[in-house]
Amino acid sequence: MPLTDAKIRAAKPEAKPYKLADGEGLFLYISPAGGKSWRMKFRTAGKEKLLVLGSYPALGLQDARRQRRAAKERIDEGGDPAADKQAVRQATRQKAETTFRAVAGAWHENERGKWDAKYADLIWRRLEDNIFPAIGSAPIDEITPPEMLAALKRVEARGVLETTRRVKQYCSNIFCFAIATGLCHNDPTAPVKRALRPPPRVQHRKRLPRELLGCQSAYKNDPAYCLRKNC
Repeated sequence: MPLTDAKIRAAKPEAKPYKLADGEGLFLYISPAGGKSWRMKFRTAGKEKLLVLGSYPALGLQDARRQRRAAKERIDEGGDPAADKQAVRQATRQKAETTFRAVAGAWHENERGKWDAKYADLIWRRLEDNIFPAIGSAPIDEITPPEMLAALKRVEARGVLETTRRVKQYCSNIFCFAIATGLCHNDPTAPVKRALRPPPRVQHRKRLPRELLGCQSAYKNDPAYCLRKNC
């Protein structure tokens, strides 16, 4: 007999896990701790398999039945909904491991042996303050030059042009590390250089005549020395 919401709500945990069947392979699994989850048995390629659909009450009865129908359609097409779900989980996990922040962490760990602790902390803090809020959670192989430019422009807008330059260089090094390890194929910081404001030119002072420099001798308080050196 198909399940009802009232019967599901009334189901209490027992000493051992048990199932409440809804039909066509769908059932509600009740654990001794009181957790309830929707599961579905099916056969593909001559093997019995189990598909976990989700937890009750986050996944209600009608939604569980809709997922059952979708799974059966996939099975009729020759597919394996359990393998599909595993592939999605794996892709999600891999994407989490290849975000810009995750790869930056691997790069930082790889490079920190050549920095002193203070400088290593400074580099990471600059990335945390200036870059991670914008692109830290993005998959590193999906970041585009316009996205990279937008992130750097936010730093530049604060007027810290030297910090912008340094952060851009850190990001370029991170992308090069990702390219070398097969996590992406290009460095999106490369094209943005000409779209950023250059650091101000160094203003060199005019050369002063010697007589205006004053005495630089360690013995400048010794009149005899100054007379002898004509300074």
